[in-house]
Amino acid sequence: MHTLTTFDVAAEWVGLEWTAERLVLKSRKSEPLEAENAPESPGLYRVTWDSVADWASLPEHVDVTASRTIADPRLSIPGLQPPVLLTIGRTTNLRKRIRQYFGGNDNSNRLFMRMARLLVHLPADEIRRVAMRSLLIE
Repeated sequence: MHTLTTFDVAAEWVGLEWTAERLVLKSRKSEPLEAENAPESPGLYRVTWDSVADWASLPEHVDVTASRTIADPRLSIPGLQPPVLLTIGRTTNLRKRIRQYFGGNDNSNRLFMRMARLLVHLPADEIRRVAMRSLLIE
């Protein structure tokens, strides 16, 4: 009978090689931001909000609707300490996926939409400028 191999996930995670960069503005209308050095290959990615310069304009609390099992579905912004992990994932094309996160397609731009919920007073172009200043792509 075949058995699954076991290994220490935490040790494997620490062993990953991460590269980091900021988003840059491109002339594409549908996907205006990109991580220029992201490879067009499969991999893991994470996006953190590491600059607090724009946090003063955030609401004090944000309702969280992702899970009914959360006892208190409110995110308290003043209690956060940078860097704040916004998303982590895997993809078959890192460069393409990062572009999609800040594009105009509402079916694939969930990170932009989450930032828009936090920065409701800002137009889309300014939200993307905040992303360029504040987000670290790894």
